[in-house]
Amino acid sequence: VAALLILAASISWALGIVLVRKWKLPLSQTVVSGWMILAGWFPLAILAPFMGTVLLHDVSGPAWFSMLYNIFLAGTLAHWAFYRLARSLPVAVSSMSSLPVPIVGVLSGMLLLGERPGPQEWIALALVVAAMVAVLRAPKAAPSPPAPDS
Repeated sequence: VAALLILAASISWALGIVLVRKWKLPLSQTVVSGWMILAGWFPLAILAPFMGTVLLHDVSGPAWFSMLYNIFLAGTLAHWAFYRLARSLPVAVSSMSSLPVPIVGVLSGMLLLGERPGPQEWIALALVVAAMVAVLRAPKAAPSPPAPDS
């Protein structure tokens, strides 16, 4: 079930990017991002009471920092910046802004939390790097047409 939910989230994110590029809304990116974040929080707010209870006074300082970081920096500022790029730059360029995210995440986990990635994680990172190389690689020049016979 978790894998299917991750795939559904990925597909809906990709659909959102396509729609943002296709529908040139006459709204600022800040307004569009705000509505997108609000739409994403709606199901979370509905499901949260059914996912267990945590009393706010029991939440640790690092947990509060993590929540605030994810809400304001990762959830708001980063999405605003990404969708601004997605609206204004070619697809190949804007897609490059999201590819390094898992690399930074794994390396940060190693440095800050002492995590040790397994073979599957290293293979996944290698595939991400391969995707970046494929996007950055200059396309081969089209062959020039033959000179007309004189």
